Amino acid sequence: MMNLKNHNVYTTKFNLYVVDLTQIKLATEEDRESGLVYWTKIFKAKTWEELRQMAERNQELQEATEALYVYNQDEIVKEQCRARQDYYNHERGTQKRLEEARLALEESRAELMKSNAIIESQKEVVKKVVRSYAEKMHITEKEACKQLGIKNEPDNFSAIKTIHEEK
Repeated sequence: MMNLKNHNVYTTKFNLYVVDLTQIKLATEEDRESGLVYWTKIFKAKTWEELRQMAERNQELQEATEALYVYNQDEIVKEQCRARQDYYNHERGTQKRLEEARLALEESRAELMKSNAIIESQKEVVKKVVRSYAEKMHITEKEACKQLGIKNEPDNFSAIKTIHEEK
């Protein structure tokens, strides 16, 4: 091992080997005999079950697998805690949005009720105007509506439904 900047050799007793786990098919007979292919397959294992099955054939690997499993249990528990916290955060956000929507709905209903009250009062004003006009002109209210360009007759104003009444 050597420092590349100043070429100072730290030690000659240290070797570093890199194994490309995707190239097992290129392994030599020597690699197979030395156990390199076996260890490569161990590193490629995707589940604990695969790892345990491979470890059944090798006592050293069985001990290492058990130790690794115990050490990773802490990580598994941490991951479960993170997932639970993420779920709770998501639920709180959902509940907050639902409450905001409920409040907006209540505000909209209150506005609709105000609008309906205004519409009702305007209907009453129109009825009074039609009656007054009909009396002054000595005509029926139906004729007064036609002359004033009102499509509905005063008696039929109740047929005009308000938004609130439809719900």
